[in-house]
Amino acid sequence: MLATASPNRLFSGFLLPLAAVLLATARIVYGDEARPDAQGRIDELPAAWGDLDTWSRYVPASDETEIGLGLKTVGTQTSMLVGFSARLKGRTPSQPPGEVLVHASAGVLSNAGRARSNTLKFMLPTSAAPASGRTVRTVPVNHTVLDLSSRLGADDQTPGARMNFATAKLAPAEFLRIVKCGQPTATVLGVDVTFRPDQLQAIRAFANQILLKVQ
Repeated sequence: MLATASPNRLFSGFLLPLAAVLLATARIVYGDEARPDAQGRIDELPAAWGDLDTWSRYVPASDETEIGLGLKTVGTQTSMLVGFSARLKGRTPSQPPGEVLVHASAGVLSNAGRARSNTLKFMLPTSAAPASGRTVRTVPVNHTVLDLSSRLGADDQTPGARMNFATAKLAPAEFLRIVKCGQPTATVLGVDVTFRPDQLQAIRAFANQILLKVQ
């Protein structure tokens, strides 16, 4: 069974500023028609999360199960939140999703004076082949770039506005490239960040949870 982060961990200290961001988030991913359900909950993931938080919930309106992973990545003089989520058909899914969402957030307690840009890129290392049959160590020699910047939907699309939260869609094959490349890095809203080994393990576990095969 998936571990579900407690409400206290996800929302402690964030309730008032987070409410406005959540409303914007629903519009980013599902359009302006997104509305709270009968229980007053917004049909979308939280815009702020703790490191290694996970969530899973069934959405009766669409007969889907939403599964998510939140990470707090470290950059120069600041940190940025990166999350992944996917919706699978049914209460007990048996098929992988058609897309994976990647979420970038500065967080409600971020450095207000730091510039942010409409940028989301993953740098995926490639490796050279072993020099001989007796050499097993490979050496990274290059990176390919998975640039999602043009796909980003942000909380404020006004030219020159300060961006706090953005979401982009990934094809499952693109997400698996991130999972399988070994040691990806990223540029999140203009901030270069890295992933710790336990965060990379969590991304792989998330891929397995949404039924994408990681070899």
